[in-house]
Amino acid sequence: MPAVHNLGEIVDRGLDPQTTWMIEVGPDDTVREFTFADFHRIADGIARALLARGLQRGQSVGILAGNSAEYLLAYFGIMRAGCRSGRLQESSRTNPGGRVNPRF
Repeated sequence: MPAVHNLGEIVDRGLDPQTTWMIEVGPDDTVREFTFADFHRIADGIARALLARGLQRGQSVGILAGNSAEYLLAYFGIMRAGCRSGRLQESSRTNPGGRVNPRF
């Protein structure tokens, strides 16, 4: 594995893209499978979207999600954009004004 300079790149791009990266079993027993190709495509897309919205390297991005594939994909996409990731607690989802109010 080549040297990693960004945590978002810790998943080796040289692995077979059709190999399963993750299998997620939902609360209703639905099964979703993600390949390494899916992982890289989605994580890279999240990174590009964050940078296109004007986020700068080193800025914080909150994730409001349960334990899911989407959480991990968002986490790696945020890291690939060079941003810092923070998990928002479900209990702090909204303040009285109805808007997320994270504190980093």
